[in-house]
Amino acid sequence: MEVHSRRLYDNTSRVEKDIGQPVDNKNGSCGKFSKSFEENLNIVLNYTFNISNDYLVRLLLDNAGIEKLSKHPFDTKTPVFVTAASSNHFGELQDLIENLRTNVTRNNETMKMIIYDIGLNETQSQLVRKICECEYRLFPFYDYPSYFKILINYTWKPVIIQLVLIEYDFVMWIDSSVRFNGSPLSPLYEEARTVEVKILHGWDPIIRNTHLNTFNALGEAPCMFKRREIQAGWILVKRTNFTLRAIMKPWVSCALQFGCMAQDNAEIIILSPDERNEDQYHVCHRFDQSVIAIILTRLFNDGMDLVYGNMTKYGYIWRG
Repeated sequence: MEVHSRRLYDNTSRVEKDIGQPVDNKNGSCGKFSKSFEENLNIVLNYTFNISNDYLVRLLLDNAGIEKLSKHPFDTKTPVFVTAASSNHFGELQDLIENLRTNVTRNNETMKMIIYDIGLNETQSQLVRKICECEYRLFPFYDYPSYFKILINYTWKPVIIQLVLIEYDFVMWIDSSVRFNGSPLSPLYEEARTVEVKILHGWDPIIRNTHLNTFNALGEAPCMFKRREIQAGWILVKRTNFTLRAIMKPWVSCALQFGCMAQDNAEIIILSPDERNEDQYHVCHRFDQSVIAIILTRLFNDGMDLVYGNMTKYGYIWRG
């Protein structure tokens, strides 16, 4: 992957706060991201997690697994579409299936779709298999820690993406709320294949919408992450040594360590106050989104425009 030069972002002018209250930084200032991509990459590669290596072996995210998956690169032009849904999002899923039929496959776009069942009832799962020309899979919760069943922790999402990356070298994750507008998707695919990851940008600062425990688990200083977050509902990943080692491995590992991505009282901490005060920090938590935002910001910081995808050219998020 080509390493682009990037200007150092100076983040020392503001004092870190926790839920609106001052936090005492050791020397009254905050650190800075290195100008060197290699140095930032090395920090991510050295994130440490207290998890069983058996999980990484099973997901081919141990050293041998990554080497195996990276050994025979393909040049797939079109990603596999992947999503997941539980009962409370079944209506959104039905709308997504119809949207894909109308605005993707009818435009002669080639598409393979995989839907993971993370909590549909029997009637819903049967209907999905009937109306969707896609591959239906039941997520294997029994293979993972019990808190994965608390869906709002979103720990299942990076694991699903990795499960599909084991089989396919180009994956596009879409939440059931994504809607396509009918524009040809090939330019987006080409951008993602070149950069190896594309993701939708967000608006609020990462520090505002991320639990302090997550920063602590990753060994990152919260005050360095006052940049805008990303939206994890629409992600394209090309399977390479870089994306497996520097993005998927830490993202999945964090999901597998309770207190890194998943937190206590998930149903409460996901709620964000109506007042959008950027000077309040750690006011809510975005789980999978918070973690990948930290990883990508550490890797690219001033070069984040490289990985932001202009998804508004191709669709939008619709939460009904």
